[in-house]
Amino acid sequence: MQINDLRRYIKQKFLNYCKKFIYNYITNKVILMPKAHVNDIEIEYDTFGDPSSKPLLLIMGLGAQMIVWLEVLCNYVANQGFFVIRFDNRDVGLSTKFEEKGVPDWKELITNLFIPVEPGKETDPPYTLEDMADDAIGVLDELNIDKAHIWGASMGGMIAQIVAYRHPDRILSLASIMSTTSNPDVKRASQELLEELFSPYPTEREAYIKESVRRGRLTYGTYPYNEEQTRDLAAAAYDRCFSPDGTMRQLAAIVANGNRKPELASIKVPTIVVHGKEDPLAPVECGIDTALDTCGYVRWEVLEKILEYTDLVLFDIKHMELGRHQELTAVSNKLILDNVIRIVQRGTPIIVRIPLIPAYTDSMENIKAVGDFLSKLGLVRVDLVPYHQLGKSKYKRMGKKYKLEELNPPSESEVRAIQEILESYKAEVTIA
Repeated sequence: MQINDLRRYIKQKFLNYCKKFIYNYITNKVILMPKAHVNDIEIEYDTFGDPSSKPLLLIMGLGAQMIVWLEVLCNYVANQGFFVIRFDNRDVGLSTKFEEKGVPDWKELITNLFIPVEPGKETDPPYTLEDMADDAIGVLDELNIDKAHIWGASMGGMIAQIVAYRHPDRILSLASIMSTTSNPDVKRASQELLEELFSPYPTEREAYIKESVRRGRLTYGTYPYNEEQTRDLAAAAYDRCFSPDGTMRQLAAIVANGNRKPELASIKVPTIVVHGKEDPLAPVECGIDTALDTCGYVRWEVLEKILEYTDLVLFDIKHMELGRHQELTAVSNKLILDNVIRIVQRGTPIIVRIPLIPAYTDSMENIKAVGDFLSKLGLVRVDLVPYHQLGKSKYKRMGKKYKLEELNPPSESEVRAIQEILESYKAEVTIA
């Protein structure tokens, strides 16, 4: 590092410290906020609620500081029985910056956003979304939290998705909010909007706040726009730490990450996708493309509307015999099986998942009946989901009796035997 570079680096560090001091003084916060030391960097974080409550990790989006998870929201969720954790992603807010990595060209980045990287033209971002997912896990490690519910917004949703399949043993549930799979085949934002949103911000405070309000309005559709709240957040973010170069480095990580859709099929935790139907930056197709996982017990007119935006359905079939299905689930399987047939006729790809619950769904008669049903429909993709006891703790937290507590998971040989039966019907069988 040259002497001038070193001076600039020290100056920036000092200015960031001063901004942090002023911000904390104005907002009456304790100056020494907690930091997680992970991946050789520092991640600033904040918590709300009782540490013994259910942990909920909040991951914010591109260029946004953790304060965008408003304190009123964090306190509200904490009062519902959660221990809420928010943090600054690397390169924003009060977490470690990567100035030494330079600033990627924003025009080149938005041109390549959500477009497959050509062979031989792989990008070399300053860091990856996987690094940022590991940062999130590092925050949990800092707090000695084994597993957490995770909400991710926009880029934070991408990071949360990666956490779910990269660290499946650390997540209890996933909420992907106004995010995307980065599937290049799905509708994307217009080039004009991307240029409006990602061109460099003014560096002077009032001009930055004014421009933030203007750009915020571009993504709201017909939903009422809270201009005052946007102005206050922009002012707080500027005073806390103005570091626009970090946003471009984060955008480079998004561009380099590519399509996550193949990996998302491996996610097994309860998942919800939250998306606005008028979102111009990540169109609603981006949210629905994430996946449709269903037990199939839904009216066709409702399901058909969702299928307009869905190109893969994960569909559970538990039992083929009407009486036994009703005994086990308290509902008929007729609607469920009819929906499978209609989905196939519609041409939407489907993976059938069979939960293997000993003494309930794993009988040879039931497995052969499922195989025969799928064979007649021409369905070949099947996931076997062996019973496990991970649900016990959930029932305990809800204060409910877990009726399958004495049940043991099926043995590997039993699962393999079921796999062979289904393969005799020409099915491609995966054991989840």
